[in-house]
Amino acid sequence: KAHYRELVNEYETRTGNLVYLVIANNHLINLLYVSKAEHRKVYI
Repeated sequence: KAHYRELVNEYETRTGNLVYLVIANNHLINLLYVSKAEHRKVYI
């Protein structure tokens, strides 16, 4: 998960936008919502 966080931080630095990543893991879809203000994980 740390790997994803690093990728998100790099992407966010370049774009300055909110990042939405949809990650499929073990038949579960995790919606990872990351903003500059705070890091929050929302699982659907």
